[in-house]
Amino acid sequence: PGEPTQPNACIDNTATPELGPFDGLHSSYNAQWQGPFLGFEVEGQRARISGLFRVEYHLADYDGWGQLNLRPEFQQPRSFEHTSEGNGWVMNMGVGYQLTNSFSLDFMSDLQSWKAREGIDRLFLADGSVAEERELNSVEWQSYALMLGGTLRFR
Repeated sequence: PGEPTQPNACIDNTATPELGPFDGLHSSYNAQWQGPFLGFEVEGQRARISGLFRVEYHLADYDGWGQLNLRPEFQQPRSFEHTSEGNGWVMNMGVGYQLTNSFSLDFMSDLQSWKAREGIDRLFLADGSVAEERELNSVEWQSYALMLGGTLRFR
């Protein structure tokens, strides 16, 4: 039996330039999902414990826009925009414990999942023209939240 063979390897010792921080960097991106939704909610209470479950299905128009403030060749403050259509799911669950007749301690969870299909990606030049209009692949966004709070009821 011979020695195991090893693949040829090439090591590049070229130094990688250091990235960031960049003075004056204030680029931004804003996203908005808008549209109708259908949902249902179930609430209940037994003794001192209350519960909630809610689910929503959304049809959404997606709009995103951003500023590339360190790129003077692009329009400011709106350097590019994204448009598409998509959908989303929102789910909430919560439980509360009534400590007194007027105060309860609450725990809530929130889960959201959104997806926009292929759309349009537009890049705007400083002279006001559209530099490029190309296909936006897709947009996906997920979030979750865990919340602890209290409810004070005035009677």
